[in-house]
Amino acid sequence: PMPARRPTLALKPSLLAILLAFPAHQALAANCTWNVTTGNWATPSDWTSCALGNGNPAATPGSNDTANIGASGVVTINTGQSILTLNNTGQITIDALASSGLSARIADPGELEFADGALRHQGDPVGVLIRVFLPEMIPGLGDRLRGIFAAVRANAVCMVTAFRNTLLGHKALFALITDPDIDLGLPATVSDLVRTYVPWTRLLIDGPTRDPSGQRIDLLPWAITQRQQLVCKPVSGYGGAGVILGWMVEEAQWREHLEQAMQRGGSLLQQRVTLIPQTHPTLAEGLPKVDLYADQNIFIADGELAGYLTRLATTPITNVSQGASIVPSFVATPRE
Repeated sequence: PMPARRPTLALKPSLLAILLAFPAHQALAANCTWNVTTGNWATPSDWTSCALGNGNPAATPGSNDTANIGASGVVTINTGQSILTLNNTGQITIDALASSGLSARIADPGELEFADGALRHQGDPVGVLIRVFLPEMIPGLGDRLRGIFAAVRANAVCMVTAFRNTLLGHKALFALITDPDIDLGLPATVSDLVRTYVPWTRLLIDGPTRDPSGQRIDLLPWAITQRQQLVCKPVSGYGGAGVILGWMVEEAQWREHLEQAMQRGGSLLQQRVTLIPQTHPTLAEGLPKVDLYADQNIFIADGELAGYLTRLATTPITNVSQGASIVPSFVATPRE
């Protein structure tokens, strides 16, 4: 087996700004308020009105929730966390970065300005920027992005998640590379790999195309009758939002969703990839076993296996915001 190798990234000590996304409101959200001066994000008693919080641990702010931190609040984060909305006028310290000589802050895009040749947060220069907001959020953010745009144009900041990277995460790419009527000039070996490993995908546009077997079809009427083998999802986005599994809904609901998605635009159809649940032990008394769906995403660095992102879920939708868990993966080799 190929040994796992950790990719490295050298960073000079600087200010690292992490921008939070502000997606649509979700049900059962908590509006959590920091109630102490100094404390740890993962301490439930440090939050008020957070009983419904779906964070890590429960009763702390999570991906469904809003976190409010006042000017006197000093919050330490040393565990993995995600948040829907952050209203912060205090200070947030990320321990893992501080130990490496990096100063890190979580900031709203509007708090960043371009001045004196540098991107700045509260007057301090920002050396590295991690963008979390999605491109479709840009119109709503408006002038709050003025400082970031100016710094990027001036090549004055290292934005790790550059805007051009979004193209590689756009699911419409699957529709381009799996349509035999579109010649992208791919080498024969690459085309063979696409046919073997990439599921048939088409933009949800009414008109003629080819089905997974290569036969000519009229897409919408055909898709309405093929719900058992199809998934409908947005071409962009994250968290499993808007994903409909045809085999898990009734025929009338499937038809209605397809018709509405076609009118809205920005959706695609993808051939079902059957996941087989496997039995896993759980961290509870007696280590009870449950059947879970696994989703393994492989990281490659310099042509070698560098690690996995593995998710487990009780349903075939393996997004964390839909209830899945991220678990460690190990490369096992025979004992000598």
